[in-house]
Amino acid sequence: MKKFAVNFSILSLFVLISVGSGCAVMGRRQINQPLSAINVSKLKAGMTKAQVTELLGAPQDILFIRKDNDPVRELAYVYNHTTTKYTGVVFAFLNFGNSDENQDRVVVFLNADGIVEHIGATLEGQKTDYGFPFGS
Repeated sequence: MKKFAVNFSILSLFVLISVGSGCAVMGRRQINQPLSAINVSKLKAGMTKAQVTELLGAPQDILFIRKDNDPVRELAYVYNHTTTKYTGVVFAFLNFGNSDENQDRVVVFLNADGIVEHIGATLEGQKTDYGFPFGS
């Protein structure tokens, strides 16, 4: 009986150390440069492509369109920025994690002459938070 008590005590101690020890992990990832709300607010219909790229830089994507018998033309410039924040707690056999991701996206629509017709913008990239891994 005494041998069982000693083995149970050692096993209990091992489990307590394994589960009780752990570490916290935090991380952040950004894709592309953040978009300046000030520069985005300066975009107006009637601007040229050169003026748009002067304000925001080179677009991450350019959408093209080609209708029957028409040459290929640029339809829109797309600018993206993504921020992701991670939080995690690591135990010996049990891990918990949380991530929050938000994005800035600006789409500048161009007419056949390369002049801005419409701008769509969502600037949420800086609203990411580190969250507790066990819930909100």
